[in-house]
Amino acid sequence: MTPPTHRPLSARMTLPKNILEAKLLHRQPAQLSRAVFLDRDGTLNLERGYITDPREIELHPDTAQVLQGLSRMGFLVVVISNQSAIGRNLMSVQQFEAVNDALWELLRQSGAHYDALYYCPHTPHVDPPCDCRKPKAGLVLQAALELNIDLSSSYFIGDKLADMEAGRRAGCKTIWVLTGKETGNKRQGHDPVTPDCIQNTLTDAFAWICVRENASEM
Repeated sequence: MTPPTHRPLSARMTLPKNILEAKLLHRQPAQLSRAVFLDRDGTLNLERGYITDPREIELHPDTAQVLQGLSRMGFLVVVISNQSAIGRNLMSVQQFEAVNDALWELLRQSGAHYDALYYCPHTPHVDPPCDCRKPKAGLVLQAALELNIDLSSSYFIGDKLADMEAGRRAGCKTIWVLTGKETGNKRQGHDPVTPDCIQNTLTDAFAWICVRENASEM
């Protein structure tokens, strides 16, 4: 799989959920790709609240290596991110793109990349409610349609329960990594969302995928 030479433009949900679901039903399974969907803040890079300055982006130590491995296994790497700082007027879309440029450059310097990034700019209480903010699955469905992804053969990795719920609703296998702030009692099975597995790091999540896919770790 040839990596893109330039950062893919960030994308939004553009079709209603019911239309996305209808279109996804009429695809040819033999032509579909596999993907690993990943949350951004807290999963790929360190959690620092609303990241509005590109200088605040710092990758977890194993992020680049894991993304390299996923790409070698033939997975599309798709970032799915809630960015309510835009809806709260704490950050412009231009600032958001500058932060993504910084993320992309850090990955590029380490020989890694992502294939697409989808984001929701809305606040949790936007009226009318949106279908793109995790824990809803709208962004995953949009990506699956545009990138021809087989969701049942794909994975969602994230550090929050909202990531697990979005992945479950989309039909992906879900991996909760304990690299963010949602830990403690929430990992003990007291919440309505139960991931397929819980791992300490992205490296551990990647190893679990390798086992499921009968692949050697890369």
